Amino acid sequence: MAAGTTSAQRAIPTLPLTVVLAGVSSVLLLIVASVAIWSSTMARGGVEGLRETSVVQSSALTFLSRLQDAETGQRGYLLTGNASFLEPYERSVGLVPSDLARLKSATSDDPDLMREVARLDGLLARKIEELTRTVMLVRENRRADALALVSAAGGKEAMDDIRLLVRHILETEDMKQIQRETDLAHWTRLSTLAIAASALVALVLVAVTFRLGQRQFAVSEDMRLRLAEANDRLENEVERRTAEAEAARAEAIREAERAVAERSRVELLLQDVNHRVGNNLAMVSGMLGLQISATADADTKRQLRAAQERVATIANAQRRLRLRDDLSSTRADEIVANTIADLRATLGHDRPIEIETRLEPLAMDGRDAIHLAILTNEIAMNAVKHAFEGREGGRIRVSLGQADAGIRLVVEDDGRGMPDGGAGRASLGTKLITRLTRQFGGEPLISAAEGGGTRIELTLPDLAASPA
Repeated sequence: MAAGTTSAQRAIPTLPLTVVLAGVSSVLLLIVASVAIWSSTMARGGVEGLRETSVVQSSALTFLSRLQDAETGQRGYLLTGNASFLEPYERSVGLVPSDLARLKSATSDDPDLMREVARLDGLLARKIEELTRTVMLVRENRRADALALVSAAGGKEAMDDIRLLVRHILETEDMKQIQRETDLAHWTRLSTLAIAASALVALVLVAVTFRLGQRQFAVSEDMRLRLAEANDRLENEVERRTAEAEAARAEAIREAERAVAERSRVELLLQDVNHRVGNNLAMVSGMLGLQISATADADTKRQLRAAQERVATIANAQRRLRLRDDLSSTRADEIVANTIADLRATLGHDRPIEIETRLEPLAMDGRDAIHLAILTNEIAMNAVKHAFEGREGGRIRVSLGQADAGIRLVVEDDGRGMPDGGAGRASLGTKLITRLTRQFGGEPLISAAEGGGTRIELTLPDLAASPA
């Protein structure tokens, strides 16, 4: 009788204790889940902060790059007097205020950066005033006054101050980015721990519930031990896989952000390199212009002027080179169209020569596209110089497209035609056309154009291109 009483007394507290443990585990699970949701929310806030930092840096770099383009165009026009430099100058001057406005908007939540941007506003006004004034003086044929103004206006000092301010803004955002990445890692770790704790509490709740069921249904001790071992293994596996998944996710996020940042940096560097190469070539063209002015021999002047035109063609094509997403190819039809536009601009109104174009959208390697632009310019310029002697005007037709083998470029004119049955002159331009054509596996085909004039057809089988 005593033994039965003892057994009954042991069984009485079992059910309430198990229920209490289940209730406590449920409360803990709710708390841990709330912590996990809160930490995930904070982590998303950190990602948003990183995006804001990226916007500020991108806006600052775009503003500085645009202002540098304006200064480069102004310097090229000041040095050479070539009006083609005014196109990038005027475009950049017109867009710089909107770039600064975007930078102001991106930094509106940071009083310190707002003060820095406000200083940029004043410096930009000084710089644009200097740029505008010097361009106006050159247009009025007062280049000496423009050079004196550049030396005395403090434009270089203003530009240096602008670069320092932009660099300070970028460094400030870099520090913010580092701090935000640290905070993001902290909240990610906290979220991971909360998830793991939720799993642990859930498993504890399962174990307690199982214990209650075991007590109620009198499951054997051996089965309870096996189930407990299985639950332990499951808990360890869940913790391990959760940690691996979170680590992999965090690493993937970091790699994606690094890839985006690196791509943006490479694109900016390539754009800057193209601009610098074009500007350096433009400087060479300007120096040739100075040499032409200092040369008395007419034949030497003619040869130097031809060299200057070729260098200017390469410079303009390089400066306007815009690479596609693969960072190696570009639109060949756009490069050729820009070259023809430059040629039209050099003709002016004194020579009413019409130049028609029919260009298929083609993508090819950037270097090959520049070679194609050089070929087009050489043939069209030869037609301008020689096809319309004794006439006030004429018409040139340029077509570019894919052929059965490679690319086909055709330039026709309605001029007087070429002598000697189309053999042409053994000039430097003709040699250059022949050499570049052979470089791409072709030969120039010169014939009489339908209705009079000359037709030059180049089939370039080794020039790889694809529809854009």
